[in-house]
Amino acid sequence: MELDKLLKMIEKRPNMVFREKTLIHLKIFLDGYLFCRIEDGNIQAYEEDFKYYFSMFIEEKFEEERAIGSWDVYLMTKDDSWNLFFKLYDEFRSIDNPRLIGYVE
Repeated sequence: MELDKLLKMIEKRPNMVFREKTLIHLKIFLDGYLFCRIEDGNIQAYEEDFKYYFSMFIEEKFEEERAIGSWDVYLMTKDDSWNLFFKLYDEFRSIDNPRLIGYVE
C-alpha cells in the first residue's frame, strides 16, 4: 500500500492502527513503514520526498529556524496537531518539487 492511500485510511479510521491517536505513534509507524519500503526497493519518489523533506516544509511553513528536529516534535506543540498533520501533508503533496524547499539561488 502506498503512503497516500495508507494515510487516507489512517486519517479516516486511526483506531484501526493505533490504540491512541497521537503524532508519536504516527511518526513511529511511518518511520517503520518507510524503512520497509526502502529496504524492499519499493519506495515511490513522493514517499522518499516525504521522508527527507517534510520537516523542512514544516520549518518553512511556520518560519522556524532550521533544525527543529522532526516534524512530529514541532507539530505536537500546536493545537489539534493530529488534524494539522493531515492538512499539512495534503499541502506538501501539492508542491511540484519538494526537493527545492529551502533552496536559495
